[in-house]
Amino acid sequence: MIGFSSLWISLLGLPMFANISSDRFEFQEQDDPQEILIEMRGVLRCRFEQDNERLKSARVYSDQGMLDLELNSVIERDAVKMKDRKVVVSGSLVQRPDRRNRLAWSVQVTSLEAVGPRQPWPPIINKFKRISVERSGGFAGLMEKQTLFADGKLETRSLKNDTVTDVSNLDQQVLRQLHDLVGRTGWQHIHLPRPPSSAEGIADQMRIKVLIETQDRDFEFLLTSPGTDQIQPLGDLIQAVGGGDL
Repeated sequence: MIGFSSLWISLLGLPMFANISSDRFEFQEQDDPQEILIEMRGVLRCRFEQDNERLKSARVYSDQGMLDLELNSVIERDAVKMKDRKVVVSGSLVQRPDRRNRLAWSVQVTSLEAVGPRQPWPPIINKFKRISVERSGGFAGLMEKQTLFADGKLETRSLKNDTVTDVSNLDQQVLRQLHDLVGRTGWQHIHLPRPPSSAEGIADQMRIKVLIETQDRDFEFLLTSPGTDQIQPLGDLIQAVGGGDL
């Protein structure tokens, strides 16, 4: 395969994390200009459903970035025996709408080969002390606060009577990505849309208050539901604290 330079990668509209050396990712144009073949070397990390051990997601991580793998028969067949091992994955890059209807890159896998031993998960580097997401309003009159601690403990508390309604632990892979997200994001540079005044407000609008507490400083955001979906990576953080995937 032909290794593409970073210039070609950017012209093709690939995600920024694909802008790395050709010994990790290799791309090749096909007759179909929409198809880009890829060969990627890295460590295969998998997530499974807690109840039935069914494969939930698969990603390949290199030193420079990661890519999601589309779940198909190849992945589902080999994920258990190859998880946490160094692999070479081949396939084509595709764009699909994610859970929030945004186009995201992933690999449509045609072959997966293990080329190295199992790799332990790296230690989680704490970038936040606590993340609190407080939701109130909406048609259902929701009033709850979710607090995620650095070790992954997730506490849900009712704001109506100040009682804890649920305690769980966030998936360690999601927790690791959240710490990374907080550590690499310039939160002070995020410009939020101006919340509507009471005269302009939408009836039963959801109000979301986010507090990110780090070792150095705290960041607080007040959002309303129309603006939340437009703000990245803040929207990803809110979704992940609620138990969703990044």
